[in-house]
Amino acid sequence: MYFDITCLDQLLDEMRSKFKNHDTLNTVMQYVQNGTPEGKRSVHGSNIGKYWKERGNMSLYSRLLLRGRLTIVPPKLRADVLGHLHDGYQGITKLRANATSSVW
Repeated sequence: MYFDITCLDQLLDEMRSKFKNHDTLNTVMQYVQNGTPEGKRSVHGSNIGKYWKERGNMSLYSRLLLRGRLTIVPPKLRADVLGHLHDGYQGITKLRANATSSVW
């Protein structure tokens, strides 16, 4: 997948901002950085559940939350990221391959 580097930097900065302002993702990032609680019931926030199963696969890189090598996209930016993926549209198979190899 190819992005204009200026566009990519702006998108990454916006993602960092959205992570910081999204309660659930901010909490997940704190758990990744500081360690997760022992049990799922000790977790704060009602939407943490979908990230709980992936807690062993998550890491932080440059203030971004990753699942393996995939960047987790904050909900408010998913449409924008999908738009960027569509910009270089080369068919549905290629689009899906680009999406599944870069974002979660």
